[in-house]
Amino acid sequence: MNFLREVLYRPLGWVWITVTGGASVLGVFGLPETIGVFERTLGVIAVSTSLGMIFIAIEAHNFRKRMRAPVGIRSVVNGKHHYTGTMVLILDKSNWLEPGQVIVLVQDSNDVQVPIALVRVETTTTKGFPQAVILSSLSDENLSTYLSDSSRWKSMLALPDIKYSYLNGVMDV
Repeated sequence: MNFLREVLYRPLGWVWITVTGGASVLGVFGLPETIGVFERTLGVIAVSTSLGMIFIAIEAHNFRKRMRAPVGIRSVVNGKHHYTGTMVLILDKSNWLEPGQVIVLVQDSNDVQVPIALVRVETTTTKGFPQAVILSSLSDENLSTYLSDSSRWKSMLALPDIKYSYLNGVMDV
């Protein structure tokens, strides 16, 4: 549904504005009377279809860039009640994160991304921030102490790409 809303609805509005604006300009400046109604209609359809395809391509490209953008960590808390004994990661808002999704948490430093953990998005907070728990550690570090250090959060990112090598030892394959 996000794809339809982001990529199709917005360009349709721009096409409508452009075509009606263009028709208004043509009405002011006029067209030769030798052009018939069929040719005029065909011209409007051709222009609106071309503009629609251009706007859709631009919006699809922008949507893909937003969808692939890494997500930072907002805070890390120790779970209570339902999440007792687990760390809960509060991530920045993003339109590509959904509850139940598995993502990878990486440490990004010196242009090297080191995978730290596989993380599952559980739900969102009341303010709409994704809330995630650690599924599996990909590091030798004690993640509870490692992630509790808030100075490290700026260099940590959540990415949608999970490599097969991250799953070695996690899956029963």
